[in-house]
Amino acid sequence: MKVLVISNEEHVRNGMVSALKIKMKGDAEFFRTDHDEALNVFPMEDWKAVIVFNYNEEGIENRNWNRGRDTFKKINDSTNGTANLIRIGFSGYPYDDYLQVPFTLAELISKIKHE
Repeated sequence: MKVLVISNEEHVRNGMVSALKIKMKGDAEFFRTDHDEALNVFPMEDWKAVIVFNYNEEGIENRNWNRGRDTFKKINDSTNGTANLIRIGFSGYPYDDYLQVPFTLAELISKIKHE
């Protein structure tokens, strides 16, 4: 299974991928990108899961504040439904595909596997 991790913070992308590789023990192949490149990378593969960090709905008019929301919306609008989209942010939203920081790796892996 292929998993795309999207965040503008390189240390977040790298740390999350490292932790997931250890916990998932080779069950997935991980790719990382930032929000600017995400829309170019997304159509290139058949993703099992797409993890979008920096999701926020506050201050919608501020593009820099809502990069995750914009990326999620554009990918969600262009997907054929095969990719499991996961939003991650600091606010508490009532979406089934949303994880609020802090969360456990077990919670994220469950969403990746769509359990």
